[in-house]
Amino acid sequence: MKKKLFQNIWTGVYAIALILLAISFSIALPIYFRPFYYMLINPMHIVQDLNSYTGLEYTFKDVVEAYNEVLNYCCFYTKFGTGKLAWSQDGMEHFRDCRGLFTLDTVVMIVSAAVVGTTHILKRKKIIEIKPLVHLISGITSVLIPTILGILVSLDFDKAFVIFHKIFFPGKDNWLFDYDTDQIILILPENFFMACAIFIGVALIGVSTYYIVRGIIRMKKEKSAA
Repeated sequence: MKKKLFQNIWTGVYAIALILLAISFSIALPIYFRPFYYMLINPMHIVQDLNSYTGLEYTFKDVVEAYNEVLNYCCFYTKFGTGKLAWSQDGMEHFRDCRGLFTLDTVVMIVSAAVVGTTHILKRKKIIEIKPLVHLISGITSVLIPTILGILVSLDFDKAFVIFHKIFFPGKDNWLFDYDTDQIILILPENFFMACAIFIGVALIGVSTYYIVRGIIRMKKEKSAA
């Protein structure tokens, strides 16, 4: 009885961990995979737009340096800076809030990965049994999230962008940057965040598809072995 209860509880925890791992990993990709941003600098004319607004002559290297300093602050708790670009106290405090969200996502990713890894160890030692249906359900659940959000965002990205900030930064307006005092926003245009959303959605669909395919294959193997 106790073994069955443990089996059921752990199966539920494992299913949730699979979903959280898919979501947190997908979100972490554009955060930690910095070449994604580097590849967009020229196509999005980020350097040109920055120089056009400021009237100065910043380079590709200057943009990369500013981006890296902000990401290092958000991801690795280094001293805040934006390279050669101007920044304000309000701007820094917004990125401090972002740092909290990035940290939360990273912790969720690590913990959920640990649960998934532990589950596979327990399964190999025949301590627990995981049904293929768990992967199938987790995959379908995970893939529904980007689909629903993608539809909503595509209807009005500007509105979705505002709603996102109001949800995750309640009662604050320091995310409304002034181009003159916080020039970092000039190298983080709205279409960059749209590209991040697409990247996250594609990654989440990819991981979810892996879950679904794995579940189907295992179900077929069990059926043929029966």
